[in-house]
Amino acid sequence: MILLEKELEGSVRKARPLDLRAAADTVRVVTDGRPVVDIAREVVAATGWAKPHSARSA
Repeated sequence: MILLEKELEGSVRKARPLDLRAAADTVRVVTDGRPVVDIAREVVAATGWAKPHSARSA
């Protein structure tokens, strides 16, 4: 079996218990095919770690 196929099977197998045990308010971030910076923005927004910046007046 090709290594990637084994990894995908492992991911599917591990996802089931996570789905069953995750709290209802767990945030899920889709990562497939997305740039890392977009994923990071979504994670930061979901956590509230960063507040929106206000425009500074000169």
